[in-house]
Amino acid sequence: SGNIFSGQLSDVLSNLSSLQVLNVSTNGFHGSLPPSSLRNLSLLRNFRARNNYLSGDLPLILCRTAPFLQEMDVFLNSFSGKISKDIGFCGSLQVLVLGDNNLVGNLPQDLYNLTSLTILQLRNNHFDGEVGNAIGNLINLSYLILDLNNFTGQLPSNLSSCTNLKIFTAKANKFHGSLDVVRFDQFQMLENLDLNNNAFVGSIPSSLTECSALQSINFASNKLSGEIPSSLTNCSALQSINFESNKLWGEIPSFLYRLRNLTTL
Repeated sequence: SGNIFSGQLSDVLSNLSSLQVLNVSTNGFHGSLPPSSLRNLSLLRNFRARNNYLSGDLPLILCRTAPFLQEMDVFLNSFSGKISKDIGFCGSLQVLVLGDNNLVGNLPQDLYNLTSLTILQLRNNHFDGEVGNAIGNLINLSYLILDLNNFTGQLPSNLSSCTNLKIFTAKANKFHGSLDVVRFDQFQMLENLDLNNNAFVGSIPSSLTECSALQSINFASNKLSGEIPSSLTNCSALQSINFESNKLWGEIPSFLYRLRNLTTL
């Protein structure tokens, strides 16, 4: 990784049958990865190709041909199309990073069967539709990044089952409805919550105030109403709060000054 190699990867991959780690990140590789070039990589565990110019369909044939694959990181390329059902064969996958591509469509149900996932990063694509309630199957998730897509509907209530979440960001989508459908008090390790620029309504959920590890909340540019709950002081680790451009009322509550780690309000 981190060189100025260029050309097409498909020319060299098919003969590397003993390969376990392939890291070609931050180069100038371009073109597609046809399935024929990936069929012999049965021992592959880590595939990292971020920051290139790769295009075409995602190399999800690896889910069938490399049963021990644990990481797929293709951040910042030009892959297009949908996430195919082949993703369901990646049963060992722990890290899936697809951000900053040109991917489209709904998230397939097969994605929610990857119960070993700890990182799911889908930011800045063209995904749409609702995030399924089956996301609650992903109980090992610690990072869920959905920013800058076209997701719609309410947040899935079963998200509360992802109790290991540390980072959950879904800014700049088309989510709507009440935040009360999610039991935020289940996220005792949650540090960063960013739902900026959606269309959420209703009050700031009281269950949020039980997130003792929370360091940053961004609910800006929604349609939230009511007062800021006084129990927010339970989140003593808070460093940043952003509630601008909502329909909240009342004075800035004096109890916020008891949050001694707060640097941004």
